[in-house]
Formats: sequence, structure tokens, C-alpha cells
Amino acid sequence: SDVDQDGAGNGSLTAQVGFFNLSEVDQNGTGNGSIVGQLGVGNDSKVTQDGSFNGSAVGQAGAGNVSIVTQNGLGNGSLVGQLGTTHTSDVKQTGTGNASVVLQAGF
Repeated sequence: SDVDQDGAGNGSLTAQVGFFNLSEVDQNGTGNGSIVGQLGVGNDSKVTQDGSFNGSAVGQAGAGNVSIVTQNGLGNGSLVGQLGTTHTSDVKQTGTGNASVVLQAGF
């Protein structure tokens, strides 16, 4: 797990159970929040937050899942849930007040 924070009041929580899971969180700005939970083998998550008061939650259970979340702006929110194997999600939010939910399940 790799967390880089630049700014004020940013928060990040990462929990990993299993083997070879990768998590990267980059936060630049004020009041951004990120939660990443990984269970299984070979899951990969990257969260980039630039701006203020953006929120992201990623949950991965299984093997070989990939999640990318990029937030630029103010007050954007993203939820990604992946259950199973080899799912891929790429969320890009630019601007103010965008909301996204991605749920993937299966094998």
C-alpha cells in the first residue's frame, strides 16, 4: 500500500487481506477522503484525488480485479465494488458534485 497526501485534512484508510494486492492513493488538496478494502489475490487499486472534498470507496474481493478512480474538482463521490475475478473499472470525474457507483460481480 502506498499513500501520498499533499494539502490539509485529507484522510485515507486501506485494509488488505491476502496476497499480492496493490493499493495506491494520491491526495492533493483539502478534505479528500479515500477508503480501500482488498480481499484475495492480485487485486489492484489506484485512487487519485485533486481538489477538495472528494470522496472515494473501493472494495475488491476475489482475484485480479483492477480499479482506477481519478477525481479532479470539488465534492465528487465514487463507489466501486468488485466481487469475483478479473473485473476492470476506470472512473474519471472532473468538475463539481459528480457521483458514480460501479458494481461488478461474477467470474
